[in-house]
Amino acid sequence: MTKNGFPLDCLSTSSLLGDLYLQQESWPAAIETYQTAIECIELLTSWSTDEDYKQQIIAENIRVYDNIIQAYVVLRNYDEAITYAERGRSRRLVDLIASNDLYANAEIPPEIQDYLTRYEALERQLYNLRQADSPEISDGRLSSSHRKTNLSSEEQEARLEQIQVLETEKQTLWRDIRRADPVIAQQIQVEAISFGEIAALLPNLESAILSIYNTGAETHIFVIRQRAQETEISLHSCPDLTYGKLEELLTEQWLLPYQEENNQQWQVDLGQNLQNIAQALKLEQLIQDHLTGIQELIIIPHQGLHHIPFAALPLGDAQTTATSSSPDNSRIKLKDKTKIKTIQSIIHETYLGDHFQIRVLPSCQILKYCHDRSKPEKITYGIVENASDDLKFTHIEAQRLRELETVLPENYLRGKAEVTVKNYQDLLARVENIHSAHHAESNLSNPRESALKLGDGNFSLGSLMLKRYPNLNHVFLSCCETNLGKPELTDDLLTLGTGFLCAGARTVISSLWAVDDRATAIFSSYYYEALKQTQKPSLALQQAQQRLRKVTWEQLYKDFPDLKTAIRKEELARRQGVNFQGKDASQYPFADPYYWSGFICQGV
Repeated sequence: MTKNGFPLDCLSTSSLLGDLYLQQESWPAAIETYQTAIECIELLTSWSTDEDYKQQIIAENIRVYDNIIQAYVVLRNYDEAITYAERGRSRRLVDLIASNDLYANAEIPPEIQDYLTRYEALERQLYNLRQADSPEISDGRLSSSHRKTNLSSEEQEARLEQIQVLETEKQTLWRDIRRADPVIAQQIQVEAISFGEIAALLPNLESAILSIYNTGAETHIFVIRQRAQETEISLHSCPDLTYGKLEELLTEQWLLPYQEENNQQWQVDLGQNLQNIAQALKLEQLIQDHLTGIQELIIIPHQGLHHIPFAALPLGDAQTTATSSSPDNSRIKLKDKTKIKTIQSIIHETYLGDHFQIRVLPSCQILKYCHDRSKPEKITYGIVENASDDLKFTHIEAQRLRELETVLPENYLRGKAEVTVKNYQDLLARVENIHSAHHAESNLSNPRESALKLGDGNFSLGSLMLKRYPNLNHVFLSCCETNLGKPELTDDLLTLGTGFLCAGARTVISSLWAVDDRATAIFSSYYYEALKQTQKPSLALQQAQQRLRKVTWEQLYKDFPDLKTAIRKEELARRQGVNFQGKDASQYPFADPYYWSGFICQGV
């Protein structure tokens, strides 16, 4: 029985034999047979022209990667463990980026361009069908059962049937596009990254890569850093952090409560949940044992840890409990305003982000793609602001960016009439840096339907992942949920943030949840002020987070003279308990991690 002749049979036999050696603690023999199994997996995926089948093969055999990594850990062969962790994660994203990077000058072949045109036409038809009866039905995270309609039941049923037909056609077209892609059509196996290439991604002696992997039985954090001329790898293990415990912390206590229609309790529990996660990761021991002298962390999360704002993981015990009002001005547009309630949340004095600049990537291989892209010779800025004409504070960040950088009038799209899908895509093709401040939403059940909400339609993740913008450098998605995704067993995080990495961006700033409009406008302004000085996105992000967390109302009114007017205009002073006479001027309104830690930095 050979790999090339009978790969499925060889995979099955090798997996079972590897399991037997593992039970007997025959580690070298287990590794050898698992290596054969993984070669069969990669051979089968390289032969397939069906992207879903590729994912199925990896998902059904993910335990092979888990087990070989565990065996290498026992033998203290950490570089091989890291290499196999990379071979098993984010393969769909890696293939997508490899495909898009073939079009270095955005010269997409005509046959694929034809597919793309048809795909976008279907998206337009679907958007118009859903908008025809009520302009608001696609906004927010409301299910169809909550939407208003003036149609009869027969008309509703007919429209629903038409939508389902078009959705099926769109999914079929997506598969056709991917099958026609050179990487898949030519059955090209994207070469896995080597450990030497991973180590080369460290920019200096003060940076470290934290590659996290849960094998089911425990969670490992591999720490990669440079000392003098040598690469050092150390291991920080969390034996109690099993797959089941990860599910409890990151799905049952984090993601599911967030998805509830009225998720105020999620915000109330945020501080405690972050403390529980920090303790489960034994964060303080990690720092003490492995991170002395380090200033920047490049974190590669695994499974539900993609949801976590690592900068807000607390160090030490909780010091204070902050009282604030739950926001109703999220950059996800909700049909019905959330009732304002006073909430209390745990606030710490020190967080991981106080000690380290942080970048977060789906995989080291994706970081390498970003690293290998050429830095543009010139930087032109574009701004997309308030595509729905209902956000009250986006003008603050747009104005501050225009004060700091030259933004040509044609590169400043503002309001529903200007922010069309076509204008947005045209803008992406002619600028290097773009700031998007408007509504967006994720779709956890069908990630390709996650979308930027623009004036005349949606720019979906599915469409974005099929685009190539070779000059794109820095993207700030000042919107909700632009990096909220639900990684499956294959650890592919399909989000709008990773979609822009696929499309060609070198750096993306994106959000993990539905962010507060006012806090986001201030945070974005602080970020660009810091970026102007540092020219380093991860450092600018750290400085903006710390500044927002510690700013008082008194300082806010000095930094943003029109902020008080904007709040008064919307009567938020009365509804959120803000005292403009100075009584509460010393309060820290954005001390809660909900306000300052929702954005992460991806890329170079």
